[in-house]
Amino acid sequence: MSYSVILEDIRAKMAAITDIGVVHHYQRWSADWKKFLAHFAYTPEGSDQQEIRGWTISRAAAPEHLRGAYFRHHIFRLRGYLGLRDEVATELTFQELIEDICDTFRSATPADPAANWYYLYGDEPDEDSAQVELIDIRIFGSTLCHYAELVLHCMERIVP
Repeated sequence: MSYSVILEDIRAKMAAITDIGVVHHYQRWSADWKKFLAHFAYTPEGSDQQEIRGWTISRAAAPEHLRGAYFRHHIFRLRGYLGLRDEVATELTFQELIEDICDTFRSATPADPAANWYYLYGDEPDEDSAQVELIDIRIFGSTLCHYAELVLHCMERIVP
């Protein structure tokens, strides 16, 4: 099964983005907002101030079909969080991080050249594998945060 290999490849590529924040390879959650936000505590390079900055990766669906061979379309949801601070224009920082993620996966290839999966939108190969579905502002507990959801598509050829 390639799920765990694909998941780790996504995590590694995201973690390599400068100041992306904390990258979790599963959806973090807690009923206690302080604990939830603690999962995303990060100190950017050159700063001594900790902030909320991080991402989670979780597979949202994995439909499969047969077209000469079996193909599985892994659909990953990337959720991003950044503490909102108007005085330092954190929206601009957050928008740039989203662009960095899209740039990273636009021409990405699996770390293993012999892999049987690819970063592409299988049913719509002309579309980029990374799609930005939502950019918003949310309140987590009493903390105002930038929030985004990106969808990342990977197509795997199932080799029995």
